[in-house]
Amino acid sequence: MHSHGIGTGYRNAYLLAVVAFMIQSLVGLVMLLGGEIGGAFLALAGICMAIMLAPYCLNLVRPDPFDPLTLASVAVLLGTGLRIPYILFSDHERARFLLFDQNLEDLVGSSAIILLGILCFTVGYCCTTRKFVIGRLSRRRDFTVSKKKLVYSTLIFGGLGMLAFFLFLSSAGIDLSGGLASSSRKVFLRHETASGDVVAGAGALRFLMKAAEVCFVALVCFVIARKIRPRSIVLVTLAALSVPVFLAPFITSSRSSIALVIIAIAAFAHYYGKLRRGHILAVVLVLVAVVTVMGGLRAQNMSGTQIDESPIDSIIGSGNGLDFVRTAAIVDKVPAETDYLLGRSYVSVFTFFIPRSIWPGKPDVALGPFVKEEIFGYPVPGNNGWPAGTIAEAYLNFGIIGVPAIMFLYGLCCRIFYNSFREHLGKNVALTLLYSYIAWRLGVSMFGLNLAHGVSQVLILAIPMVLFLYSVRGKPARRIPIPSRLGANQVLGN
Repeated sequence: MHSHGIGTGYRNAYLLAVVAFMIQSLVGLVMLLGGEIGGAFLALAGICMAIMLAPYCLNLVRPDPFDPLTLASVAVLLGTGLRIPYILFSDHERARFLLFDQNLEDLVGSSAIILLGILCFTVGYCCTTRKFVIGRLSRRRDFTVSKKKLVYSTLIFGGLGMLAFFLFLSSAGIDLSGGLASSSRKVFLRHETASGDVVAGAGALRFLMKAAEVCFVALVCFVIARKIRPRSIVLVTLAALSVPVFLAPFITSSRSSIALVIIAIAAFAHYYGKLRRGHILAVVLVLVAVVTVMGGLRAQNMSGTQIDESPIDSIIGSGNGLDFVRTAAIVDKVPAETDYLLGRSYVSVFTFFIPRSIWPGKPDVALGPFVKEEIFGYPVPGNNGWPAGTIAEAYLNFGIIGVPAIMFLYGLCCRIFYNSFREHLGKNVALTLLYSYIAWRLGVSMFGLNLAHGVSQVLILAIPMVLFLYSVRGKPARRIPIPSRLGANQVLGN
């Protein structure tokens, strides 16, 4: 999958990152000795990052930029490793907001819980070599694509996604006549029940739009793997599919959905040896541009005024990832502001697929609204909240005992998941495509959200992708057995 030189290059990059964050920790300790409480947070943030990257430097884990541990490190990097310096040293309004009106002196003790959770996740990830056998697709190393089935499946999946897109616009009351900039905003759809209660909805339409996204990603990856040729009809189809794939997230200001498509294709290209250093830089620049532009539009539409933001403000100050301050504040406020959930937040993973039109009172799979309203006491417009993150969720449910137990199991499951796919990556087109498509949600989104929310997002992506792959698979090429030389001599001798 990777040459020795490439693996060494990644390991050196991880080593440089560990050195950089250890220097950050030393700076934080110097600040703390000088009487600045922010130095404790700077030091802890650097230690957290060093812990997650150390297994690569110690040869406990083979370097892979798209494995769950690296992706989880991205979540910690965004919300902790880089956000703490941003909060401490930036005078931007976002930096002040990300303090959540908390006194840092009150959160020092709670910060140790975050360090414990990250340590247990990393240990869990490093301590197993177990794997699962992945069904029939794993036995199809020579996965072939039936051109006839691909045409039919593209029409069905693409048409379904396109139809859902236009129904979504109608349900949300979005009129594009004013242009994309004026139409783009956070959309929280609602419907009224028979009793007159207004509840959030349209999850089914959002799910059906993923059919077009699955089709788009699969077609691009099939071209990369040379399963199909990039002919005119393929390019026209991709252009048509890009409408629901990119336009819908842009309108609803869902930056992560657009980033997901780009990262999934980049991961697939990586495993098939098509991702060069120049391509990585291009991908990063595109992601920065998308996040910055969409972040500016969303802030402008929500506030009604132009807001001056740099890419750093849009990315690091976004609130995504495992937010260190917010996590410490949640730990500090439980059980003072709310009782322990005792596992209730994990149960919703079994009910998220039921439409609210059928069950208006079903438990919310996302903890964000609960955190924002019940813990911090802020109103929740629509369904927009502040994500808890896996560490805070574990504490919310079971207190300090839950953090090491839940985070260790989370790391263990992530490693088993990766081990199950690893030997097929870059060899089996179907499994490489499936893994590349869901890996970001498993590692980054789940770590920064909460487990039930993350699992639901993984399943929302995985289920239509598996269906699409099964619908386009062709018959394997027939292999003609070649007799061995001994066998041939025996035949001639007889």
